[in-house]
Amino acid sequence: MDIEIEKMKIMQKSSLLAYFLWFFLGFIGIHRFYTKQKLAWLFIVLTVLGYVLYIFGIALSMSMCTSGVPLMVVGLIFFLVIFVWWLIDGIKLNSKVQKFNLALLDKLKEEENLQEAPKEEAKKVPKKIVSKKVNTKSKKEEK
Repeated sequence: MDIEIEKMKIMQKSSLLAYFLWFFLGFIGIHRFYTKQKLAWLFIVLTVLGYVLYIFGIALSMSMCTSGVPLMVVGLIFFLVIFVWWLIDGIKLNSKVQKFNLALLDKLKEEENLQEAPKEEAKKVPKKIVSKKVNTKSKKEEK
């Protein structure tokens, strides 16, 4: 049992580290990878797309050929969406870490139960074999 507790302590996620990652690298979704959330890659895609559109819009505006303002606006909209999503993730981050740790604990308990089950079955198997042998001998003696 002590080994399972130590295993869980090593594998569980820290809320403090999750918030650190959220604050400093949250704009690319690193905190989502740390807590193994779905759609973590979407943060990176939206961030890169926002940067590309914004920088491309600036480059077009500077070249004086065409107006890059619409691309800059779309890039800023991407940044706004990412910022709102980032704030919502910050609010929900502690509960996400707790859910991950509880799921990990449940998984370790299931593994422990699976490891104990064969031991119990191994203890029961010889009794069944012995009882079958006794029954077969008694049937032969009756004939």
